[in-house]
Amino acid sequence: MERVNSFVIIFLLLSIGLSAQEHKNTDNKSTTTYTEYNIEVGIDQSLIKNDTINQRFASSPYILLQYENYYTDKLRLNLMLVPIAIHTTKDETQLFKERYFQTEFGISGSYMIFNNLWLTAGGGYAYRLFKQYRRGAGAWTETEFKQPGAFVYGSIDYWIRPSVGLKVTSVFNKEGYTFRMGVFVNFEAIKRRTRKE
Repeated sequence: MERVNSFVIIFLLLSIGLSAQEHKNTDNKSTTTYTEYNIEVGIDQSLIKNDTINQRFASSPYILLQYENYYTDKLRLNLMLVPIAIHTTKDETQLFKERYFQTEFGISGSYMIFNNLWLTAGGGYAYRLFKQYRRGAGAWTETEFKQPGAFVYGSIDYWIRPSVGLKVTSVFNKEGYTFRMGVFVNFEAIKRRTRKE
């Protein structure tokens, strides 16, 4: 039942994004929109609640894919996907670690508050694939897990150039907190630049 609920939520989020795009395209009074595609890579710092240990933040790499639909030069809709998110946490001795593997999808809105500086807020849903723990130098062992469910997130991104930018993101859910810091590349901007050359 939990799996069915997760797919229903993901479907609803996709529907919201696509219906917004369709409404915009069929409104003759609206300005022309354009879309862009980004890939973001960086470091994920996570703190997942656990009643058995005093936890500390731990780092993992991440890759994030994003579709952006611009309604104006200052307003856009985003669809975000992290195919495999790895959230790692550890105890204060660093001898006990846990890591969570999950797929994350989100929808958000962004507004440019200053030159090339964007503020973003949105929500999404995470579907956990599996969980592992390790003691000392031992091997990673799979263990039981619960689904994390919905989350909310906010970010600030700054475009250094039309094709490259920096982003910091905070993610909150019922299990804990995640902080991401990464670099993103805009494929559409690269394509436009290549055509001009």
